[in-house]
Amino acid sequence: MRLESLSLRNWGVHSSLDVDLSSGLEISGRNGTGKSSILEALRFMFAKTGRNYSFYVQNGEREAECTLSFTFDGHRYRASKQMYVDKSSKASLLRDDVFIADNPSSMYAQLQNILDEDVLEKLLYVRQGELTLILERLSGREGKTELDRLFGLDQLERVWLSAGDEVKELEGELNVLNDELKRHPENAWEKYMLEVDGLEEKRGRVLENSSNLSRESQNLEAELAARKSEMNRLEKDFERIGRLKERFGKLQLESARLEVEAKNISEKISVLEGKRGEISVLEKEVSNLELLRNAVRWIDEAKNLGERVKDFGDVDAKMKRLEELGQKGRMRQEVEKRFIDLQEQVKKLEEEQTTARTLLNRVLASKKSLEGLAVDSKCPRCGQTLTSEHVFHERKRLILEEEDLKNASSSASEKLNELRGWLDEYSGKLKRYVEFEAEARQLEEQVSEVKKSREKVEGELRECLSKISSNGFRIDEGEDLRGRLRDVESKKTRLEMLLRDVAELQTLGEKLSRVSERKNSVDRENAELSSQITGIPVDEAKLKGLRDIVEELSARRFKVLSKIENSGLELKTIEDSLRNVLEKQKHYTELWGKHGDVSQELDLLKRARKVFHRDHGLVKYLRDRFLAQLSVYLTQYFKRFNQNPKYRQIKFNQDYSLELKTTSGMISLQQLSGGEKAQIALALRLALIDLMSPTRLLILDEPFGSLDEQHRRLLGESLNRLALAGQLILVTHVEVDGLELPRRLELAGY
Repeated sequence: MRLESLSLRNWGVHSSLDVDLSSGLEISGRNGTGKSSILEALRFMFAKTGRNYSFYVQNGEREAECTLSFTFDGHRYRASKQMYVDKSSKASLLRDDVFIADNPSSMYAQLQNILDEDVLEKLLYVRQGELTLILERLSGREGKTELDRLFGLDQLERVWLSAGDEVKELEGELNVLNDELKRHPENAWEKYMLEVDGLEEKRGRVLENSSNLSRESQNLEAELAARKSEMNRLEKDFERIGRLKERFGKLQLESARLEVEAKNISEKISVLEGKRGEISVLEKEVSNLELLRNAVRWIDEAKNLGERVKDFGDVDAKMKRLEELGQKGRMRQEVEKRFIDLQEQVKKLEEEQTTARTLLNRVLASKKSLEGLAVDSKCPRCGQTLTSEHVFHERKRLILEEEDLKNASSSASEKLNELRGWLDEYSGKLKRYVEFEAEARQLEEQVSEVKKSREKVEGELRECLSKISSNGFRIDEGEDLRGRLRDVESKKTRLEMLLRDVAELQTLGEKLSRVSERKNSVDRENAELSSQITGIPVDEAKLKGLRDIVEELSARRFKVLSKIENSGLELKTIEDSLRNVLEKQKHYTELWGKHGDVSQELDLLKRARKVFHRDHGLVKYLRDRFLAQLSVYLTQYFKRFNQNPKYRQIKFNQDYSLELKTTSGMISLQQLSGGEKAQIALALRLALIDLMSPTRLLILDEPFGSLDEQHRRLLGESLNRLALAGQLILVTHVEVDGLELPRRLELAGY
């Protein structure tokens, strides 16, 4: 993998920036010019989430965009990421101008196959002040742990730890299985087999007995059915005779009832025939009933209407009051005119009083300002130069004006109080006249309604009196007419009753005919039933014998069914016991099988755990192999950077700490200078990159730190050699003699 270019838009302090990464690059500039933000953009491109980079969106903007071009395995890639302030990020990845990812998740997955984010963060990217930090971590007590982390062997240690948890879990499961097995008896398999054989033999005997009882029950049921059939036939004959006798008795009662009913109808017809003469007399007397009813109603209405006419007597008093209120309404105009005149006078006096007070305030202000003026000043009123005499005359004039204005204001106040008193009096009068007008309107409406109602009632009264006289009645004979009306209505009731009775004559004749016909039919049916009853033969002794036989057979069958039920219960108990023994046998077998599987799995895990132990087995083998290769690469790179002939080899001791072999013996890293430590740290990074990274890329942020000028020069020369062999991106704000990378990006200004 090789980086080609990086484009930034609205990223940090950079509105727009294109960076060529095709060869070694030095990024320099003053503090605050956005050098490190370029390196952070590279990290952002390979990061899984942009949550920690949102503050790089340029102030005042809503989005930022980073685009990285690189080559890998013969293909050209172009990765682009957009980060937004108020919505989710977007991303796309092209390979040879063909889209292979269109969102942040899919692009992250593709880039992980090219360059793992963990490799970039832990190995390729060196933050400010952390160049030699890797040496410090390796020289401590946890040096071996740090090496395992760099080589990825810590993953194998996690396997060892996880296997330990699995071993504990399986041992616990094995203990549980042993406890379960202890709950079963010794020689459990043989004992369970003997129990099963005994229960199956017992079940066979019960099944055979149950089969014999079932056959006996079937025979009894067949015989019982035959006896019941014959008994039911005889019982049906007895039931038929009973029903016929019951019907015969009912028909005899029906015949007697019909005979009595026919006699009663005949007597009633004779009585009704005698009432026809009374009907003609009553019809003549009832003919004038409707006229009497109308006369009584007309007389009652006339009396009520006369009383209503008397109730309208108070309308004259209301009309008189209405005339009085009309005269007061005419007086209201004079009062209203006087009220308006008083309002105008009060308004005029209030304006005069306000003017006088305003002038008085001006005079008082002029008087006060005159006292504060120095001699030889200009007069505020006439503009002349002030003298003692002029000031005296001005003060005297103002005093006179003040007295005149006060007198005028006092006089206006007295007159204004007097006018306001008159105004209040006329306001009260005007209010009373308004009330009189409201009363007049109300009385006028009432009088109008009363007149209309009285005229309507008087018309109805005249019409009612006309009807009374035209039909030959008088208004004073109301009580006599009511007595006659009650008598006629009583006769009408009697007439209606007689008419209903006479109208019933035809119905009674028809009913008498039907009753006679029904009686003849009942008598014929009775004769037929008597013949049927005597024609059915019955044998009561035979029926009683059949009933005794059926009862005996039912009792025998019930006993057999009870035995069958008991056999079923016994069989169910045996089968439950057999099922219980078989389940115990199955559980015992499963426990032994599971016990063997768990024991085998536990043995395999224990052996596998030894393989993954960090101090021996596979982990130690891989660590020693990696360290041997790492020591070779580390020595080679260090000798390229440092030409001192006394340094022969760098290797890891038995405690996995770095030591330097010299012509005079072994020395530790603590005995080296700062520049030499930086060279070893750089060589170690490169050696690890050769072993673990898919690309020879190194990104350094301010690597010179607090090194003096000589050590800066040594480190700079080492970085020059590194840029020729791989790809280097370097950020620094200091000038370093001897640092000559192929490309240089100078960031100037803020």
